[in-house]
Amino acid sequence: MAKKKINVKFSYDSPVVLTFAIITVVMYFLNAFVLQKKGIDVKLISPTSQNGANPFVFSSIKCYLNLITYPFVNNDFSFVIYNSIILIFLGMQMEEKYGSAIILVMILISVIFAGVLNACFSKQALQGIQPVIFMLIILNLINASQKKKISTSLLLVLVLYTILNIIPQKNALLGIISIAGGLCGSLISFLAQPKKNAPKKEQKIVEKSKPQEKQASTSDDDETIVGTLSF
Repeated sequence: MAKKKINVKFSYDSPVVLTFAIITVVMYFLNAFVLQKKGIDVKLISPTSQNGANPFVFSSIKCYLNLITYPFVNNDFSFVIYNSIILIFLGMQMEEKYGSAIILVMILISVIFAGVLNACFSKQALQGIQPVIFMLIILNLINASQKKKISTSLLLVLVLYTILNIIPQKNALLGIISIAGGLCGSLISFLAQPKKNAPKKEQKIVEKSKPQEKQASTSDDDETIVGTLSF
């Protein structure tokens, strides 16, 4: 009896979201076992206001880089893990809909905008991917509202995640900044065309052109038939 071969192919279906989540987890372990001992983790945190822990200096390239590096600095393992789970769960569908490039732009805008707000108003450094999580939650809600159907589960996730990021923290301003960053990044969805719309339009055009082709073919057949008649 011949043995059946089982062919299993793994698909890296959401490269931006998965890569971002993997880097977040890897950076946590690097931070815990390597960077903290050498004091490098402090150099990656977000800029703060002038009287804060890491004042923004306009002439320093490091401060501009910190607007992008701070999401990968986090000292709480459980927070990193469930943030990564939410990121993958909510991000996969959105990346499939808008494409990797648009999602990457949304992530960068959310992170940078939140970092800029933190540099303007907060004395405490911003850490973690909370702006990205808020962006994905709001983006999913926007997509649900466009279908004229508000998801209760998404609203509950937004409320619970907001409470989790504002109430336990000593500085609630960090949570508000993360929400503002996520909101700013999600607004790009109004300017971006979903990736799935183009094929649907092409299918409609093809379907509309098919009856015309049939009519043309039947008319051609009629002409050839009339041409063969003899009077």
